[in-house]
Amino acid sequence: MVKKEPLYISITNELRTAIESGDYSNGEQLPTELELMKKYDVSRVTARKSLDSLVMEGLIERFPGKGTFVSGKVNIATQKRTFGVILPAISPCFGTQLLYKISARLQKENINLLYMGTEDDQYTEAKVITDITKTQIDGLIIWPASGEFIGKELLRLILEEFPIVLIDRYIQDAKVSFVSTDNYKTIEKALKYLIELGHKKIAIASKLSDHNSSIRDRLLAAQLYLSENKDGVNYFGGVLEIPKFNREDPKDIAEKKAELLATLKKFLVNNKEITSFMVTEYYPATLLYECLTELGYSVPDDYSIICFDSPDFSLEHAIRFTHLRQREDILAEKSVDLLLSVIENPHQIQNNLIDADLIIGETTKKI
Repeated sequence: MVKKEPLYISITNELRTAIESGDYSNGEQLPTELELMKKYDVSRVTARKSLDSLVMEGLIERFPGKGTFVSGKVNIATQKRTFGVILPAISPCFGTQLLYKISARLQKENINLLYMGTEDDQYTEAKVITDITKTQIDGLIIWPASGEFIGKELLRLILEEFPIVLIDRYIQDAKVSFVSTDNYKTIEKALKYLIELGHKKIAIASKLSDHNSSIRDRLLAAQLYLSENKDGVNYFGGVLEIPKFNREDPKDIAEKKAELLATLKKFLVNNKEITSFMVTEYYPATLLYECLTELGYSVPDDYSIICFDSPDFSLEHAIRFTHLRQREDILAEKSVDLLLSVIENPHQIQNNLIDADLIIGETTKKI
């Protein structure tokens, strides 16, 4: 029986023949790994191996982030790279500066930006990834949509070793670089501040059953810090579940507010020692604030609230929450740095955790 030729050799031979016959001239760009994968229905490893073989023969040259070219006069200066950026819904409290700063950094690097949104929906994310990877992007910065499992298309790109950097969230055990706020260190900073103000029982308020790794980490970090504090005091005052709601739907907000009011009444009766709340996100914090006010309590006189992120209401008469401001500027810079590094060194996985700033507002006070 004749032994079947390995796929990568077949692809290598076909490309070599095309180069030697003049189908590709000196300096001309060859198909990308992704294009070879689709054309021959092979893995990224096989596509890369076939190109590496031609590099070893001296027939082609590879320029990370720019492409693969037939050896000769290769003018890579004219080959402008494109990075894809995929984010969920951008809100006034977090995300706006992130996209702006990524765009500004890519302009400095002379790299095109292709942005698409997912509305934090995995079905939309799958379509967006499919569409954006058809446009010959050189790398991808993505803020993954929340879900119980990794999105199918995102997982496919990771397994194919496509240049990816995750932002804000991470995927457990996945070999992919990410940049995120250091939720453990940041939560500790917020809770330490509340304890310094004299609060002895601090409740955690959060959406539960959330498959968002950042929210999950904040919730866990707060529970651990409050219940296992170094001074031996148990500051943990329980967990108040905030119902999920659509912040752009007044009817849904009203329904979820009524639901939270009923839950909050019982929670406060059963946890009379509580004097403050650590909320894992901004919009749930606003709903909690409204419910406390409607029940006749004053913030911060009766209860203090601290949360993650808050819009900059410089010209509006709105309550200024004491909050943890995530460093969108640094997250943006690091995400671009990481993607450039991933393109240069595909097998070097890097993770960057960024600290957040504590901004003192009007919702906390010393007791």
